[in-house]
Amino acid sequence: VFVAWTVAAFLMLRDVPVRAGAAGLALGLGGGIAAILAASASFGQYGMSLGAACGGFLFLQMIRGRTVTAGATLTLATGATLGLIACGAMTLAELPWFALPALALVPLAAMIPLPRGLPVWGESILASLLAGIPALAACYLVWQSSRGTPG
Repeated sequence: VFVAWTVAAFLMLRDVPVRAGAAGLALGLGGGIAAILAASASFGQYGMSLGAACGGFLFLQMIRGRTVTAGATLTLATGATLGLIACGAMTLAELPWFALPALALVPLAAMIPLPRGLPVWGESILASLLAGIPALAACYLVWQSSRGTPG
């Protein structure tokens, strides 16, 4: 269900490339850090590398000052891969199940309306910060769950 949700949510972002890149950056870094906190370094590296690739896509748009078409090529591949990485970290490692709903909110946070007239670099930064909030929440949940029970 999580993979289907991330694919569908990322496909909704195919016509807004800045938000698609921001969602990929936040979900990749958030899912990667959460996987590392859940004792899965390989899944964490996979997620963070895809997040870095989306960050590079955002950086290209910021440098050029105009958007670059994301289309289904970026959004479908990013949504499917990051969804599978997160599910793999939950199934094969120790990523708690309750981190996935927080990570599922990342594409929705990237869809939050922004003020009109922002330059591409401003939209990139603001969309990345908004999308990073649920990713940060997922990392916090994993960190708290890995601390164990007192006593």
